[in-house]
Amino acid sequence: MIRSKSYISITLAVMIAAPLFIIAAGWVVADKGTFSYYLSNNLISIYALNSAIISMAVSTCALGIGICTAWAVTMLAFPCRGLMEWLLVLPLAMPAYVAAMIYGDVLQGAGPVQSWIRELTGLSYGEYYFPAVHSLGGVVFVLSFTLYPYVYLLARSAFLSQSRQMLECGETLGLTGYSLFTRLALPMARPALVAGMALVAMEALADFGVVALYGVPAFTTGIYRAWQGMYDPVAAARMACILLAMVLFALAIERRARGQASYHNNNALYHPLPRYRLSGIAQLGVLLGCSLPVLLGFIVPLALIMQWSMEHVALFADTSTLQALGNSLLLAILTVAVAITVGLWFAYALRGQIPKAGRWAIRLATAGYAIPGSVIAVGVLLLFILLQQYVLPGGWLLTGSLLGIVWGCVLRFLTVAFQSAETGLGQVMPQMDAVASTLGASGRGILWRVHLPIMQASLLSGMLLVFVDTLKELPATLLLRPFNFDTLAIRTYELAGDELLHRAAPTALLLVAASLLPVWLLNHKMAAAGRGDVP
Repeated sequence: MIRSKSYISITLAVMIAAPLFIIAAGWVVADKGTFSYYLSNNLISIYALNSAIISMAVSTCALGIGICTAWAVTMLAFPCRGLMEWLLVLPLAMPAYVAAMIYGDVLQGAGPVQSWIRELTGLSYGEYYFPAVHSLGGVVFVLSFTLYPYVYLLARSAFLSQSRQMLECGETLGLTGYSLFTRLALPMARPALVAGMALVAMEALADFGVVALYGVPAFTTGIYRAWQGMYDPVAAARMACILLAMVLFALAIERRARGQASYHNNNALYHPLPRYRLSGIAQLGVLLGCSLPVLLGFIVPLALIMQWSMEHVALFADTSTLQALGNSLLLAILTVAVAITVGLWFAYALRGQIPKAGRWAIRLATAGYAIPGSVIAVGVLLLFILLQQYVLPGGWLLTGSLLGIVWGCVLRFLTVAFQSAETGLGQVMPQMDAVASTLGASGRGILWRVHLPIMQASLLSGMLLVFVDTLKELPATLLLRPFNFDTLAIRTYELAGDELLHRAAPTALLLVAASLLPVWLLNHKMAAAGRGDVP
């Protein structure tokens, strides 16, 4: 029985990760000339340089924003602190390409901001300095203020887990507020901060919508053009392989930076953290500092989306909009169901007796979150081409179905589902199974009546994250969608790309609204679980 479960786990893991093997095989296939053209015209080096700059700059900015805001709401007493700790998560519900669409229209030369500057100063366009939003800097700006919640959530969780005794010991050694933060609290939170920074770096590398809307050449746009414009899967696979290598390199740096460091907190010595009182001016400054990321990352884009949506209210009831909403919800629900089920199976497989090869296969299949959606999409498409040629001539089972898009999304977000299942399963002690068995519970009864109730909170977090990520996913869905299958993300991007920004507002608003409830539930769960987080 154990051996059969191991075989099933290995087979399932290899099937899910098969697109990644196909990507790697792209180097052994003869080049049609497209990739050589990219090399000879230095396009590959331009893609690599821009992708690296975006990743490093965005992760650095997000790290600074996330650390400062997390420390402020955790350790400082200021007006509206409880409200701010919730509002700071909201940019997680704002897709980066939606914010890019808004700022691209508002900050361009003919936009309201520069028009107001010309009216106020009397200068003509070009006679004053204004940074170009459709640029590398614009991409970094938008991604930084929409991705920082990843660092904020992890940093806040790390700060909340630190004990009052540690800070008091630091104070007895002469550490003041600033030095206490930089020399004690910050180093103790380093694992969470490095993990959050790495996550933002990978998300920035994987971005397609912002760089495409702002016309910045990067690997994600190059892969899309090679596939859709040049119709060359080999060139797309090779560029996807290079991007995958960059992601793996970023992960290796993260692991090396963490090294063998280990950080422990004795729960027995835990007491609620004190909040430092500030002067009136300092409180106002902290409040304004925490409000700025929320304003730029969520409130300003949302306000303009709502304003534009009021101009096209009829589009909310449009057949194409409702169909896109239904497709998005269907895809998210299917992805959540498959990802959570497979993640649970893998978590139980690693808990039991499974060969080393099986463990490696599962780790590979659950590494998709570190891989850009465009890379996964190319792998799935190439796999389908091979299946249609050699296994299923005509491809009647694959073409025009949801299999490809669900496969890609599951591979992309299985990491989140698996880690949530593994975390929840870690709370189940072996003694619980023994007690349940003595009370007459069978294997299935133990799962439903003991394990799942204990794992409920972790599984719910994983489901919410997978749901939100699937709703916002653009490159994988854009490349893998069946014929006449639009999601809210795809429809918003296509309308924005056609310069129909105001008509894209209703679908963008629906996308944000569909993401808000899961984000609120996730933040509410985290706030309730924060030990010592008193109002």
